[in-house]
Amino acid sequence: MTQPAILVIDVGTTVLKTGLFDFRCQPVARCPRPHGIEGLNPADSAERLWAILKQSVTALIHHNPDHQVAAVGLTGFMHYVFPLDADGTVLPLVATPADTRACFDEMLDHFGSEQIYRTTGSRLDVTSVPTHVLAWGMRCPRESEKIDRLLPVKDLLRYRLTRETATDEIDACGTMFYDVRMRGWDAATLSHCGLDPESLPCVRHCTETGGAVSAGAANELGLRPGIPVAVGGGDDIEILGSGASKPGQVCEHVGSTGSFLLPLLKPEADPHQRLELYPSVARGGWVLGGSCSNVSRALDWFLATSAYGSAGYDRVRRNLAGTLSEFNSHRPLFLPYLYGERAPLWNPDLNAQWIGLRSSHTDSDLLVSVVEGICFSLRSVLEVYKDLGLDADVVYSSGGFNELGAHRLRATIYGIPIRLVRGIDPTSFAAAAITLCSLGELRDPYEAVGWLGFEPEVEPEPAWQAVLEERFASFLDYTRRVQLSPWTPQPAADPGLPRSRERTAPC
Repeated sequence: MTQPAILVIDVGTTVLKTGLFDFRCQPVARCPRPHGIEGLNPADSAERLWAILKQSVTALIHHNPDHQVAAVGLTGFMHYVFPLDADGTVLPLVATPADTRACFDEMLDHFGSEQIYRTTGSRLDVTSVPTHVLAWGMRCPRESEKIDRLLPVKDLLRYRLTRETATDEIDACGTMFYDVRMRGWDAATLSHCGLDPESLPCVRHCTETGGAVSAGAANELGLRPGIPVAVGGGDDIEILGSGASKPGQVCEHVGSTGSFLLPLLKPEADPHQRLELYPSVARGGWVLGGSCSNVSRALDWFLATSAYGSAGYDRVRRNLAGTLSEFNSHRPLFLPYLYGERAPLWNPDLNAQWIGLRSSHTDSDLLVSVVEGICFSLRSVLEVYKDLGLDADVVYSSGGFNELGAHRLRATIYGIPIRLVRGIDPTSFAAAAITLCSLGELRDPYEAVGWLGFEPEVEPEPAWQAVLEERFASFLDYTRRVQLSPWTPQPAADPGLPRSRERTAPC
């Protein structure tokens, strides 16, 4: 006897994760595959994602004949769009880092950061969608004129599944073309980029149905035609799968980059524009969040360029455990801004630095200082919540950085306990819960939080607190000096987004 299952499609920045989930949002089977779209233009990225999706779904269906897909749910990384022409073909537009930086500066001059933030709830960055749209027009003027619509990542895949276009408010906000308070596309920003509101899809709640699997897509993927496909949400739906559901409970994702998401009952923007405001998965709810650019990617840089090489995390975990057992304040400080920084500093020109480096320091000392510096940069975001009177009582954490096993160090730096969700991927879990709502199986996606399991809370270590507080104060002081430094480097490659191999070739 077959059992109903939800097919979840979760597009991360490096991996496309497909999985079958039961009707309690528990994974039945998973098929994560690296997609390798970094460096590809949008047209090649779209074809790569679809090809991997076909392979993954076909394998899942073949190896799980006792489960039948009843609905499809989607989520995907945000702050990126695919440009389509009137026929629905993705355009192979390209831009260079210099192009996006020039367009970033031009948009700030035209609108001003305060107006952009007031409208979108977000800070403009060199990686933001409007800067890329302007840069496409600069690099590929003839091809850019063919843009008929823009679709965020998950919405492109839903379009390929259903031939219908839609998006949700979370992904809409991620485009920075959405007026977060008026709840509609912002005509002024779109016009400045040579677009109009019809260039963006209709915005629907993430729990609604966004079409059904077409006959053509069903044939390619081995699915039944007519299966309902939920609208789904941008990957900030992770807050639902983390277990952070009330004010005071903050969701933390620590992967290549890091994010904090704090649920709010009413919109509370940051007057200093350090954090970003988004609508929540919950109807009428809000989220105040901030993302930093340097977490696992900063650690991976150190491991690749140091004596650790390809030793892997096993040696790293052993060295961390040994060094932390003899905690001291004589290690160098590390400012981890290898890729500039987003929240709370919003400076793409920041650089990484070592402070107090001596010949007597060992590779273990440097490892701990890198991990510590990453944690200090994460705490800088939590400090903004405190400054706004929005204290966090517990951190619900997920992501690959947790594989280091340095939870107690991070909890001590934060000054609050950390809880890790057990056995599931929070973003995929959230996509499954949202899809159950679209089927009418749940009234509210947050009902699924009761199905989550957690590891024991990790408390701060009192013996380390005084030293770490002193070092964090020094970290902030040195960061201010770097932030105020008049020296600025040449623009670096855009962090965290797929980039075109055809950087300098005009379209």
